Amino acid sequence: MNATGQQAADLGIAASPAALRDLEEAIRAVEPRALMVRPRILRRVIADHYELVGLALRLPHRKSCVIGREALLAIVDPDELGLDSAEAVPERAILLPQPSEARLVHTSAADLLLYYWRLLFHARIHVEIEQRAAEGRLTAEAVADRIRCIGGAEFDEIRTVLVQEAFLLSSADDFRAYAEFVAVYWELRFFSRHLLPRYFPGIEDFRRIEAILAQDVDATRCLEATRLAGLSDEAWKASSRGEASAASLAAADAAALAPLARAADRVAYRRLVRRAQEAAGRGNLVRSAILRARAEQAAPPELAAKAQGALKRDVDRMARRLQVALEIEDEDPQPWQEVLLALARQTPRGAWTAEARLLYDLQKACLAHERKAYRIDVARWIASLGREPIQRPLPAQRDVALAKRLRSAARRTPAVALPEAMRQKLTSLLETATHHAEQRLRTRFRPLVSRALDEAGLRPANVVERVAWKKVVEELLDRIVESGHLTMGDLRDAISRNNLKLADFSWTADGLHGDPLLRADQRLSRSLDGVHRRGEFYLRWMQRLSSLAFGTRLGRFVTRFLAIPFGGTFLVVSFLDHVVEKIVPLFTGASVIGPSAAWSAARVLVLGTFVLGLVNVDWFRRGAWRVLVGACRKLRDGVLGVVGWLRQIEWLAQLLKSRAVRLAHRFVVKPLVFTSLAWLALPMQSVGQAHAVGAGAALFAAFNVFLNSRLGRDVEELLADAMMQAWRRLGFPILTGLFYFVVDLFRGIVEAAERLIYTVDEWLQFRTGETRLKFVAKAVVVPLWLLAAYVLRFCINLLIEPQINPIKHFPVVTVSHKLLLPFIPAFGALLSQTLEKELAYTVAGLIITGIPGIFGFLVWELKENWRLYAANRPRGVPRAVVGHHGESMGRLFRPGIHSGTVPKLFAKLRRAARRTPPGTDGRAVLLRLRAIRRVQRAIREFVERELVELLGHAPRWRNVQVRVAAIHVSTNRARIVLERSTGGAMPLEIAFEMRSGWLVARLARVGFADELEPTERMVFETALAGLCQMAGVELLDEQLRLLLPKAAGWTFTGEGLAVDFQNGVRTRAFYRFGPDGPLVPRLPPNGPPVAAPELDPHQVFFGRSAIAWEAWVGFWEQARREEGSAPRPILSIRVLPEIAR
Repeated sequence: MNATGQQAADLGIAASPAALRDLEEAIRAVEPRALMVRPRILRRVIADHYELVGLALRLPHRKSCVIGREALLAIVDPDELGLDSAEAVPERAILLPQPSEARLVHTSAADLLLYYWRLLFHARIHVEIEQRAAEGRLTAEAVADRIRCIGGAEFDEIRTVLVQEAFLLSSADDFRAYAEFVAVYWELRFFSRHLLPRYFPGIEDFRRIEAILAQDVDATRCLEATRLAGLSDEAWKASSRGEASAASLAAADAAALAPLARAADRVAYRRLVRRAQEAAGRGNLVRSAILRARAEQAAPPELAAKAQGALKRDVDRMARRLQVALEIEDEDPQPWQEVLLALARQTPRGAWTAEARLLYDLQKACLAHERKAYRIDVARWIASLGREPIQRPLPAQRDVALAKRLRSAARRTPAVALPEAMRQKLTSLLETATHHAEQRLRTRFRPLVSRALDEAGLRPANVVERVAWKKVVEELLDRIVESGHLTMGDLRDAISRNNLKLADFSWTADGLHGDPLLRADQRLSRSLDGVHRRGEFYLRWMQRLSSLAFGTRLGRFVTRFLAIPFGGTFLVVSFLDHVVEKIVPLFTGASVIGPSAAWSAARVLVLGTFVLGLVNVDWFRRGAWRVLVGACRKLRDGVLGVVGWLRQIEWLAQLLKSRAVRLAHRFVVKPLVFTSLAWLALPMQSVGQAHAVGAGAALFAAFNVFLNSRLGRDVEELLADAMMQAWRRLGFPILTGLFYFVVDLFRGIVEAAERLIYTVDEWLQFRTGETRLKFVAKAVVVPLWLLAAYVLRFCINLLIEPQINPIKHFPVVTVSHKLLLPFIPAFGALLSQTLEKELAYTVAGLIITGIPGIFGFLVWELKENWRLYAANRPRGVPRAVVGHHGESMGRLFRPGIHSGTVPKLFAKLRRAARRTPPGTDGRAVLLRLRAIRRVQRAIREFVERELVELLGHAPRWRNVQVRVAAIHVSTNRARIVLERSTGGAMPLEIAFEMRSGWLVARLARVGFADELEPTERMVFETALAGLCQMAGVELLDEQLRLLLPKAAGWTFTGEGLAVDFQNGVRTRAFYRFGPDGPLVPRLPPNGPPVAAPELDPHQVFFGRSAIAWEAWVGFWEQARREEGSAPRPILSIRVLPEIAR
């Protein structure tokens, strides 16, 4: 027996036709309607059954298919199903994929039977649902009731998950979505119960869902009816519960905590002990503990207890040292001792394990606390003739380095080889320590940052700006915590994306020392020495020039009415001309003559005038958008209308499905297409006309015979299937991932260069305890490094990265190249007067080709500078940044190429959970959960800094603190739970939900809002409305309830709102959302009359009734000053429900 056969025998199943027949017989024994077919045939049936075409499709439900006999036989022949005749095909067939030879070889019999039991059970649920619908016991109204009981937001999440997991097409109706959910839910419930919370995190009560689904299918009966013979209860229970036995978990934990086994070696033991003592003498306790852990393995039996005691003593010293660094000396050190001992005993697994790296991170955190850092400033010492000290203390570095090392250690916890309980304890200890270190850093740095901003002139003028001022301070502290440093760009971005703005540029106040941004940059570099790096000279001069362009009336006029419309149009037109000049010759072989100067000027003038209107005229911009949306909809409706009209022509449908048309397609059209392709590929031009006709006829006949033979059909299907699989796995993922790759690659290059520079900066800092030789060496190297780092930053940021980054390259750098490259000969000739000719032209080429990168850098950076000034503030309350990568609330949840962070994270979490053994959370799962918690923290900070902080400035709310009690995030929803400190009122819950592409805000629990006094309620409702506007909310659930009081419910779609009215018979009216005009309900043509009102879009869409900035500021100023009277209301839309009293 060969190795493969022996392995298969050991697994209990053989990779042979007999094994496959045994599996088929086991399946047919419990379900005679089940047929096992080749996977490519199953994919063909699914594609034809769902009428899918093209290579970009993603096959739904690719593991099984329930299909009728006639529909199946129209797609495949009986012999492809393994049957002798069409009569042997079941009336309702269940198609399952045949296992591959590799699966048969490498899968045990029990796992294989369990896998096909699962597939068969899923398909049986579909059969039950379809049968119930055919009997009239599951109608569309019943499905609507089930969805309403499940919950609109919950079902939107269900649909999103089913589409992402390729169980469902995005165009599927509610019935198909509900039927698929029933099958998927019960499959997970009985076979992978631990995955249910990973798949549907928005469902809180799974028992309630099971009670709803049980109305339509008896899942337990289907489970028993499809159970395959020979499958033990133990295998199924282990899979369904998703957990290992207590004994196996205990054994695994004991094995992980015990010292690694190794043969005793007295010589190695003594050598390791000696090296450990030397390391401990140098203060390197981690190195000592690692060596003692290895010595513990090599210790003879009589020295084992001594080795264990020495290891524990090193660990205890490390734990005490760590407690001092964390300033928690009074706490019990035992938890730290346990996890450090467990980590140390895992380090001998390799040379540089994750456990060893984590321990070294903790030791570096201790060193950061114990040793003071100094900057060696040779230039300042020389300039002062020795009066200033050559080393300058950096007190801010201690807290930053400590927090940075703890965060690094916390990131390594998913990779350590510890039992789950011990890993959770380690994670808890590190998260607590990191939180305390970060809070200590914030407490010590907050006054320094606040004082620097205040001294620079960045002072708030009203309540809203005071809230924004505090948010800017916190965001700067966030940046320090995350990266360990701060730059002028971070300061600029924090002001740009918040409501604290700069006043217009003043020659008297800002002309000499710069505007408040430059002054804050300078003061922060002093107060946070070693943490904040002052902007380079080119950044400071760019800020000075942009302040003239964006911070003065004349500059804004030139920018808005000349530079952006006409300059931008010139760049785009020149770029398109350049593309045409390069691409057309590749296809035609003829050179392209560029447009004349007059024609280019005319195009720029006309298109620039159009862009001028878009940029500066609101009614023109709205009209252009309305025309564009209307034209796209008309075009789409026209195409779909023609297709629908053609489908309704009965004789045409019968003709297309007729035998004559099918035969013509098989024997005429398809062979003719291949003959034409072959004719173009072969050299037929040199053949005479008579021979050409004969050759064409021969080719046509050959292709006809081949394509219509069984071999030809199989080859055609294999090629088409291979192309489809390759495109599904490589094509679209590559195209969509290419954008992420490009952006992440160049961002990573810049960030890696920054990290390298800061790492070298940290290494060149002098620390207490270092030798005088190191001090002298660093004093020599530091000036050279500062110059090299400055040049390196300049070259990367201005010359290199904008040139190679295509996102920044087009069109600015491209057009700049086109304009500047012709100057290379003239510049080279000028330089050749003083340099050698070859060197002169080389220098000229490098300089000219580097200059366009500067233009790309300037344009990319200046886009943020426009929003620095109060005069450029939008008229309404602006949308706020919520995510750590600049996402708004809507972009966090809306799927897209550069959005949809949350649904993508949950999709990765599901994928990781499927690949992780049940009962444990692997590294991939822990990483996804950490990323989700990061999103939760970002949403918490958004609510605390925009809502809670704002309420604290209202007199009636100062003594009644509102705090964020919890943040719950699921695939399409964020729920924020607010608690009030007094009165014992129930918590209030706000939900931001992505409903079919629309961001909807809903008050899930009214809570303490019903107990507020009228003035308090108005203030709170206004604050909530502002939060919704900053979140980018498009629709308010409470406002819809006010506008549709007689509606039994509604469902959001991609195009509008489907509202159900109950008037004896349920009738659905559809409101199509448009850019303008009233929303008129569309009723079924033969339905009963219902009172479906016409809606005003300005009352429906929250974004169209935006709160004006001046009104927002005025309201909170009144709320701050008028303690006895209520401020004037500014809302025209309802956020809170009516008081339930």
